[in-house]
Amino acid sequence: QDAFEQGPVDRRCVASLHLALWEVVGEGKEAQLRPRDAVLAKQLAGLVDGRLRESRRMTGSSHGQRLLALWLEAGTLLAIDQSRRAEIEQLTKEVLKDLQAVLVLRQREMGQLSSLTQEPNEFYPRLDRNGQRQHILPLDQRDALPQILWRWLEDLPEDANQRLWTAFEAFSATGAVRTAESFRDFLILHDLATDSRLFGTASVHLMSIYAEEVDARFGLFMTHHFGADKQLRLAPIKKVSRMLSKVAADYPALLNKAMTAGDARLRCRYFELCDVVRCSIQANGADEMISVVKQVMALGSMSELGMLEVWRTKNTHHQKVLAKDLVGGYRDIKLLGHFVAPLLSAAGLPLSMIVEVQVIDTVFLKVKTYMHRAYAIDRGDYTREPEVRRYSWSEDAGTDSHMLRNITENLGMSYSPTACMKQP
Repeated sequence: QDAFEQGPVDRRCVASLHLALWEVVGEGKEAQLRPRDAVLAKQLAGLVDGRLRESRRMTGSSHGQRLLALWLEAGTLLAIDQSRRAEIEQLTKEVLKDLQAVLVLRQREMGQLSSLTQEPNEFYPRLDRNGQRQHILPLDQRDALPQILWRWLEDLPEDANQRLWTAFEAFSATGAVRTAESFRDFLILHDLATDSRLFGTASVHLMSIYAEEVDARFGLFMTHHFGADKQLRLAPIKKVSRMLSKVAADYPALLNKAMTAGDARLRCRYFELCDVVRCSIQANGADEMISVVKQVMALGSMSELGMLEVWRTKNTHHQKVLAKDLVGGYRDIKLLGHFVAPLLSAAGLPLSMIVEVQVIDTVFLKVKTYMHRAYAIDRGDYTREPEVRRYSWSEDAGTDSHMLRNITENLGMSYSPTACMKQP
């Protein structure tokens, strides 16, 4: 306990603890993981139990919650016997029940928010990428992003070399690659060296790269308007893996990369993801939340730091939204809008993207902090059976040597299989 409390918590800690807790038995396809140290597993289970009880009382520090995540991600629940696991799972349900009760009581005090918007979801008039006025259709990043990042994906050329060239143009427009060599290395590094992976997920990678510069400018913009009272929290850009999984949950066909690469509608589905760049603003009670929402809604005129035109409001405090339809009873107000910075990117592109501003009550935020891991336990995130996975670059990387030959030769390089297959 003392050693954990004094040290930092990062991915290396998870790996180290996992190694101490588990061992591999068997060879090849018969290899399995099994607990290495039953005493350590029992001790970790006791620590998990203690942190869950702190969560139930909403006591303890943020570091304590990170420690809870560490112990769970290392596989503690799988390393203990069934009866002890059942005890922790039962405790988890009690924790969630008590925390949800706190949210129900708080929601009763937030009556003004239930009628802040006419509907839980409201869309506001905007011009789409074709210059048409819209106010109902789902938001789409193509209505905000520079065309060079997405137009090519709507109508891929039939010629393989031309398709590759348009991909190179899009990625080079972000500044991520500048030469054929750097493009080749980028594709290998990000596991995009096959047609299906490149064209099936290019939209996600392009948004992730482009969002880096948008996020920096958006952070300055929001800090200028909301940073003085220290209630603003700038969130990290959504990870590529999370972007892929989140959209695939709505469109399972995206899991078939080959199908996605060959279908323009599927290729562009990821552009519906509008919270790649995001932030949250904490407010104490309904009055403060309404004030913040009005401030955000008033940022639609260009200033020296940019502008944010709200295109959609999602109000889960609305009276039509029932607790049973929410994850853990959690509520907030999300404002999604078109952010435009007055400056160009380092590569010369306009900085323009749909972003998300989450306005959250202090009590709901506090409960969310303590509910997050308990909800993940209840959902079964930490009790999925582990598997032994060994990787071979030649077998599992999925590198398409024909495609890499196209990259190198058609973009002005000589092709070298050895150079292309080397791991960055």
